[in-house]
Amino acid sequence: MASKDLNFKVNGKNIGLTKYQGYARNFELIVDEPEVLGGEDSAANPVEYLLAGYAGCLNVVFGIVAKELNIEILFSDKSFVIELKKGANFFKSAPKLYI
Repeated sequence: MASKDLNFKVNGKNIGLTKYQGYARNFELIVDEPEVLGGEDSAANPVEYLLAGYAGCLNVVFGIVAKELNIEILFSDKSFVIELKKGANFFKSAPKLYI
């Protein structure tokens, strides 16, 4: 089987100060911030999408590896939490990821 390059693309537009409407293939993505960050809290924020993407990648990798090794995985609910410290050194402190 010949390998084919994979290309991923998102198109979209700003629909408010903190709101973004994007499209990935046939899927609509709405991004907003919670009210405490100046948004309307009408959708997940960028960090939440990032965590969902990470969780989805782990799910795919675990599933593929388990299938190749003939291992049954009993999936459970997982929480992914990222802690960002607020303050003057916001971008200098490394975020903490809890799985």
